[in-house]
Amino acid sequence: MEQQVSITWRLPYRFEQEGDWILAYCPVLDLYAQGRSNDEALKNLNTTIQLFLESCYERNTMDEALKECGFRLAKHTKKTVVEENDQKYIDVLLPFSIPHHAKKCPA
Repeated sequence: MEQQVSITWRLPYRFEQEGDWILAYCPVLDLYAQGRSNDEALKNLNTTIQLFLESCYERNTMDEALKECGFRLAKHTKKTVVEENDQKYIDVLLPFSIPHHAKKCPA
């Protein structure tokens, strides 16, 4: 039986206005998406980030892309055990930090 595993990314974003369009911007990955509303722009940014991360994974360039964006491992110790239907899961937080002076992500 195939196990499902997921990694959740918590990334900062902000909105910008450009003409009639709302831009959603993720500065740590230097990715933009647009929409006619904040909700649409944010939904499109989510898709953009997913496609970027999937592409990095599939091309085996995830570590290179994250390092180019200024990511480095941060201290972590948090872990949580969850049980569902006799299956035990452990939530492992793998936090990254990005210095404020990091250059724009060229990936």
